[in-house]
Amino acid sequence: MANTLKFGNGEWYGKKDTILAYNDENYNYKPLPFDFSRDSSATVVNKDGLIETVGNGEPRIDYKDDSKGALLLEPQRTNLITYSEDFSNWSSGSTYTTQGYAISPDGTQNASRLLFTGSGQNIYINTSATGDVVGSIYVKGTLGETIQLFVGGGETQFTLSGDWQRIVVEKTSSTNGFINVNTNGGSTARDLLVWGAQLEEGSYPTSYIPTQGSSVTRLAESSTNCGAGTNIFSNTSAVWFIDFSRFVYDSSINTKSAALENSSGSEQIRFHFDYPSKTVRFRDAKNGFANIGGNIVTETNIRKKVALKIDGTTLRVFADGSQIGSDYTRPTGFDIDKMSLYSSGTNVFDIKFYNTSLTDQECKALTT
Repeated sequence: MANTLKFGNGEWYGKKDTILAYNDENYNYKPLPFDFSRDSSATVVNKDGLIETVGNGEPRIDYKDDSKGALLLEPQRTNLITYSEDFSNWSSGSTYTTQGYAISPDGTQNASRLLFTGSGQNIYINTSATGDVVGSIYVKGTLGETIQLFVGGGETQFTLSGDWQRIVVEKTSSTNGFINVNTNGGSTARDLLVWGAQLEEGSYPTSYIPTQGSSVTRLAESSTNCGAGTNIFSNTSAVWFIDFSRFVYDSSINTKSAALENSSGSEQIRFHFDYPSKTVRFRDAKNGFANIGGNIVTETNIRKKVALKIDGTTLRVFADGSQIGSDYTRPTGFDIDKMSLYSSGTNVFDIKFYNTSLTDQECKALTT
């Protein structure tokens, strides 16, 4: 099978505003500047499984769900909780808090201990959040015990794993930004650790945003201009391969997540998520966004591997070890030499670009 440029797959190199691609033919990093932008700091799960903060414009390679790592691209979000780690600034009823009691998910001794006196106790804080909101907090307690998280009018009970876990409650059409950890509903936990609380307006949780006395906003990210002018992206024979390692649908991702473009930045092919039908598809962005091949059905958190084969005047789509739909005739004037990535919900995927066409059988094997 042909050699490939790997965007990820365990081979990452990034610096401020730039990510490079790995070439497994020469076993080095190819000078293909994947432009990256985020005008704020942000957190990410590193190779050691710890949450760390990276600086303005530094790409986030996230190892939360995949030991090979994945480029994390997220939309702008604000943590409206003003004290995300200092629970002495939260209100409580018969709940006792000890700051700096234990090691938190960021590897430092800044987790708080909560002691509840019995059932019906809580610790809480109010924010200005309204509409669709998501509340989350990292907790650690005795294996098998339970605790409740209340967010904006919605409440869920969680079973503790004995290790650090992020518990999340999503509430639609909330009229308040109230969040609390409590022992209602028969919850059995009385002694647990907490850290990293977050309340954000949106329909799904994003990466942790630390705060210390005021709300904090993490700005949106983008990665564009991938390989422009390098003549690596072949116009006549190539395969674009996408491997989903984590996939969750919500209404915010009914949009493009990746595209092949020409040198002037005009889209030629779009890889598109569709929320209502829970499908993905390649689209002819040059000619009215007609489907290339057919729709590819997906399931939440089920791995999916898809490929688009460019072979002269023919475009062909593969998934699940088979060709999807019929051949698509390459549009007149079709031209690609770079790729763009876009933020899309909580989805994480790896991309490979083969700069020579694979056989149909290789494409089927690649997507099986």
